[in-house]
Amino acid sequence: MHLYIPAFGHLARVVYLVNPEGKILYCQAVPEITHQPNYEPVLDELKKVTNNK
Repeated sequence: MHLYIPAFGHLARVVYLVNPEGKILYCQAVPEITHQPNYEPVLDELKKVTNNK
């Protein structure tokens, strides 16, 4: 996954959900830098890993 966008001179917008051991549990790269991430899947995954339904 290429996170650096040379045309803009910065990194892409990405959401990571990482556990305390540093393991990536979820990753979402936003296809358009000007758009917000889709937060619903992030929150759904967070609920799963925290046993909070």
